[in-house]
Amino acid sequence: MLSLPPLALQRVHHRDSVLGGLSAKPANGLTVASYVPLIQAAISDRFWDSDKLFDEGKNEIGSGPPANTGEFTLMEANFAMIWGLAIQLYETTLISDESPFDQFMEGNSSALSNSEKAGMEVFLGAHKGQGGRCINCHQGPAFTGAAAPFFEDQASEAGKPEQKVERMRKGDGDNIEEDLFRFFISGEGQIGPFSVSGQAGAREMPNIWPATVGGDITLNGSPCTVKSFLMNQDRTAPFPEDMIPPEPPETRGESNYADTSTKDAVFRVDCGPPFELEITIVDNGVGTDTGTIRQVIVPAGYAFFPGGYPFRGVYGATLADDVDIGGDFTLQGPALYDTGFYNIGVRPTSEDVGVGGTDPWGNPLSFTRQWQASLLGTDTVDTFTINPSRWDEPFNWFGDSVFFPGGFAGYAWMTHDFETNPFFPGGACFDGFGGPQVPAYTDQASCEAADPGFVWIEQGPFTLTPQVFEYFTEQNAGRGDDAVPAYAFPFNVANLQAIQDMPTVVDGNFKVPTLRNVELTGPFFHNGGQATLEQVVEFYNRGGDFSKQNEANLAPDIHPLDLSNKQQKDLVSFLKALTDERVRCERAPFDHPGILLPNGAKGGNVKDDGSGQAIENFKTIKAVGAGGNNKCLKGFLE
Repeated sequence: MLSLPPLALQRVHHRDSVLGGLSAKPANGLTVASYVPLIQAAISDRFWDSDKLFDEGKNEIGSGPPANTGEFTLMEANFAMIWGLAIQLYETTLISDESPFDQFMEGNSSALSNSEKAGMEVFLGAHKGQGGRCINCHQGPAFTGAAAPFFEDQASEAGKPEQKVERMRKGDGDNIEEDLFRFFISGEGQIGPFSVSGQAGAREMPNIWPATVGGDITLNGSPCTVKSFLMNQDRTAPFPEDMIPPEPPETRGESNYADTSTKDAVFRVDCGPPFELEITIVDNGVGTDTGTIRQVIVPAGYAFFPGGYPFRGVYGATLADDVDIGGDFTLQGPALYDTGFYNIGVRPTSEDVGVGGTDPWGNPLSFTRQWQASLLGTDTVDTFTINPSRWDEPFNWFGDSVFFPGGFAGYAWMTHDFETNPFFPGGACFDGFGGPQVPAYTDQASCEAADPGFVWIEQGPFTLTPQVFEYFTEQNAGRGDDAVPAYAFPFNVANLQAIQDMPTVVDGNFKVPTLRNVELTGPFFHNGGQATLEQVVEFYNRGGDFSKQNEANLAPDIHPLDLSNKQQKDLVSFLKALTDERVRCERAPFDHPGILLPNGAKGGNVKDDGSGQAIENFKTIKAVGAGGNNKCLKGFLE
């Protein structure tokens, strides 16, 4: 290719901002005979100035002119790199930063109309009826979360760039992100005499208070109010003898409070009088779940004195005792995904899994699945480092310990601890729940006999020092690798299955495009399913087209937005204000040589070489000089 005339089939405008001085107008191409002088003028001579010869593997094999097609000069051996550098350097000049929005941000308050300013508020807004949370996916100067336009060690208005793999709550097609559950259990099944369905969960950390818990549980068809949601904590399991890692497992520290619970959730519901019910569901996998239901006379609560152990609830009859569930429930937490790739419900996930697919050799396209594989010691195509302590949705001990039975005990990042309670075994007498201690009575019988209002509270074996940092900060330094429970060698193999079962949302995910000059890039979405920006905004306002069908992988910001017609029109106006007129009218640096686009074959004409191949037909986009085109670009269908 080096010897070919550059741009031989393309017209170069004599006022082209880069190549105008070399234009061969009125002929095609440039006034130089080959690519050689262009490379010599633009590229460092260490990449081309040599008489040495190389083979296809870039091994030095001699010197002088090449004797056959298997021998290459240094310029030829480096041609792919040189070509890539040339394209890269050219593209760095194509910075679209003179849109009305850019002018407004630089201080020109009149650059945006009132409608465009109102549309920007909708773009940034976070609440239903007020905004679309567009900024969550289309952030930064490039208006896309799939780009990192600055280095990590550089200060930036956009903040720290996200990593290739992040963690988020799953969308449900109805609720805004803050109302989505962080941890929850969902499903339906028969637990003894009760038909239970729906979901119960916690929006923050699982706890016994109703402020951050909720759900839509029904019991025998009747709606219930979820009053609390807890998840049991598992601890370091013994190392199986048949699975020996290449190194001894790192010491995690002994657990002070080692329970034998499984992957289970315990939630309290109020389904009407006479009693609230506590439902325990153990998620053992499809068809093997078990459940318990018992009456709650007095709910459990936190201790009413410093350092005290949470007091136990008072229970009535057990209505179902560790019975097999006729159905299935799934315990879930935040999921991993590829930064800048989302499933927004354009089409059913099954039609195109997007980044959730594999390449022709079976390798995952998704960074998330590659990272999962790397945690298990599998070589991957891409190599990269993930620091989970930086995730916006970080691991936390209260919830994630359920999913990782061997990973949290003894970690430096876990700053809580269970300490031995000096009052255990035993209890104390109190003047009612929350009242002062009555030390005169040292046993339950004398306490309860002394006054009907006195209660005896049993002491637990441990007290909790409630100091848990969910993630590291500069003030709270720690080992980033410890934020992930036992993922890398040496590791506790009790987590192997947990790693393999880590929740992900990558199927049906597609890359977030830039919104700069978006009005010129229709039709929209990966399948071209929406023709205009108005249709795009209507799509988001209704919460997508297949959000419920794609719920297993749905982005958290896909839900009905409840925007008015005016708000939708204003948002479209703002999106059009992201168009740079230099791009629209192809002015420098966005001018270009003529471009030949394959446009089918010339009917009835074949090559005169006996091959039977049709003669290619081309459509030409005319060359444009630095001054631009008199006929500016229009949007799709305009």
